Amino acid sequence: MTGSNEFKLNQAPEDGISAVKFSPNTSQFLLSSSWDTSVRLYDVPANAMRLKYQHSGPVLDCAFYDPTHAWSGGLDHQLKMHDDPRTPCNAGTFSQPDKVYTLSVSGDRLIVGTAGRRVLVWDPRNMGYVQQRRESSLKYQTRCIRAFPNKQGYVFSNDGSTLAIAASYMYEMDDIDHP
Repeated sequence: MTGSNEFKLNQAPEDGISAVKFSPNTSQFLLSSSWDTSVRLYDVPANAMRLKYQHSGPVLDCAFYDPTHAWSGGLDHQLKMHDDPRTPCNAGTFSQPDKVYTLSVSGDRLIVGTAGRRVLVWDPRNMGYVQQRRESSLKYQTRCIRAFPNKQGYVFSNDGSTLAIAASYMYEMDDIDHP
């Protein structure tokens, strides 16, 4: 039963919805990813799908980088970025070493949880190399990653009902600290 302040969005995915995220600073735009291999952008007040793009496998997570950039990732080992999610222009497809289970964006960090309990930290402005690679300290596969609001780290969880905190993006290489 649908209440008077509740409605279904038109053109819903054909399989399970894996993630939904609102655009930063507004509830007008909603991004959704799905097991049907699609990512959809909805204009909520208009109840209209504004954009749909595909991956070659189920899409498990999506996120806005800012109001005009959206990311998605899934079982096809791909991260996709759209420059303006309201237009059908793919700004980049970036191969990952494994299936992408989860992602989060905060400031200039794109944090990606992949199969094999790996966590990759990228700079979305320069996807030429991974800024940081870590293996999760958790025993089971990472399923959810969320960046701290202050952009100083992230929290992640796994299949085994465990939470962990990565309180910094700092790492040491050759006795030099790197932000």
